[in-house]
Amino acid sequence: MAMAAAAMALWSRGRLCCRRWVAAEDEGGQGLVEYALILTFVAIAVLVALQFFGQHLTSTYVNISNGIARAS
Repeated sequence: MAMAAAAMALWSRGRLCCRRWVAAEDEGGQGLVEYALILTFVAIAVLVALQFFGQHLTSTYVNISNGIARAS
């Protein structure tokens, strides 16, 4: 009988420990999801900006490269 009581006590302490660990982990997961969403929105914004300004940026860099080549 004492063995069963000890096992139950150990089991209940283990459950309490796991609940605390899961609760602490849940808050960290929320922050991770928020950062992932922010990173996703920034990446989408960069891709949209490159679609609009990509050709202009390419011609600008080509002009800069040609200017450096002529100067040297």
